[in-house]
Amino acid sequence: TDKAIFEKAASLRAEYVIAATGLVRERESKTNKIATGDIEVYVTELRLLAKAETPPFEIVENSNANDMLRLKYRYLDLRRPDMQRTIALRHKIVKICRDYFDDNGFLEIETPILTKSTPEGARDYLVPSRVHPGKFYALPQSPQQYKQLLMLSGFDRYIQIARCFRDEDLRYDRQPEFTQIDLEMSFVNEDDVMSVQEGFLKRVFDFLDYMLPLYCDQEHKSQLGIAIGCTGGRHRSVAVANTLTDRLMQQGFEAGSAHRDCGLNKDA
Repeated sequence: TDKAIFEKAASLRAEYVIAATGLVRERESKTNKIATGDIEVYVTELRLLAKAETPPFEIVENSNANDMLRLKYRYLDLRRPDMQRTIALRHKIVKICRDYFDDNGFLEIETPILTKSTPEGARDYLVPSRVHPGKFYALPQSPQQYKQLLMLSGFDRYIQIARCFRDEDLRYDRQPEFTQIDLEMSFVNEDDVMSVQEGFLKRVFDFLDYMLPLYCDQEHKSQLGIAIGCTGGRHRSVAVANTLTDRLMQQGFEAGSAHRDCGLNKDA
């Protein structure tokens, strides 16, 4: 590479945006420390597209920056490799969800966001109406009434990746808005519901199989695979989830009591 280009490259700083033109070729001294360790670029042209100020924290994997700083500069935090992978993983799981329930005869149906307030477990977020002074819409805590109306309308299997809103105090496992897999089925019993849910979990875990060794030894991995692959009652589902919870907690993850019971109790 030309000396002038080397000198220009030496002036670059972290987060500068550049464009390089050149010949991609095999490295003489390869390394497995980076993804491109087998190749290099013989640069013939180097352009600086935009300079950048020093970022408030280093944009690297597993950053030790505090949460408030990361949230303030969320657009920078989302550029970190682990955050990119997490969002990509969520996308793939949502796709698996849609494909699985479609394969099992469910219809994905959107329900309104601006709706009438209905009594539920928390307070509603209210949105004033411009065209109807003194009147308010409520944001849904869940699509509960709409999906029941869909059952009455003959849509026997409904699914929605639903956005929900609840005006309640922040807690360990609570936040003002969240996404849930919302579904409803007509003319079924408890085993039917559990069978569908366990089938979905199995398909997700089949996809995530490469991740399980990070959290489980072979014995527990086999137990999880067998248990999730079975059909049947609620208590086994809770036991499987609690087994996974225990293994994750041993690796440094945290879980609240609500998570340990999967949100289920003996009266559910």
